[in-house]
Amino acid sequence: MADIFYRDQYRMSALGFEHSMVTSGERIMQWLPTYDIRLELEDDYERALSFSEESVTLDGEEAQEVTVSFSLSKATEFSFDADDGVYYLRQHGGEYIDGNDDTQLSVTNILILRTSVSYIPGDSEGRLNVTTTGNGDGYFVCGGKYIEIEWSRDDDNSSQFIYTLADGSELELSCGKTYICVIPIDNEVTFETLD
Repeated sequence: MADIFYRDQYRMSALGFEHSMVTSGERIMQWLPTYDIRLELEDDYERALSFSEESVTLDGEEAQEVTVSFSLSKATEFSFDADDGVYYLRQHGGEYIDGNDDTQLSVTNILILRTSVSYIPGDSEGRLNVTTTGNGDGYFVCGGKYIEIEWSRDDDNSSQFIYTLADGSELELSCGKTYICVIPIDNEVTFETLD
């Protein structure tokens, strides 16, 4: 699949080699059909994510400002705009900008998943082992509020994440963009109300 990806020279110089591999919709459409990859869902495929036709209204705690700490050097801030019905993103002291159109990124739903994260033993590059199977807890944030959720995923590469409420019922998201934060179990997440 090397043809689908390329190294963005600006990102290499400004963000480092590990953050420079990118692609585009045009490249994907051009090269994907040349690989032996199934491009259509199987007839019995069921999507794990459920989206509501109506905007989801949470019976939860206030979350107009949400800060998610991914590591000592990276946190993302989400600020809810009630007029637009979305959270606008900030990181590294400024607006999180879409490189394609220079607009501030925004999302409707935020999923925050807590899991086990550890350094790979003996790895000199500082790479991490992130557990994405089994189960854990987290938060769902939407419409200026948050609730606690549970996540689970079977131990194979093709399984989807399943998200449920505390009572075991299925989590329903609002239609729109969703940002999924996977963070170490003990990392800080703060929820604030705007004055």
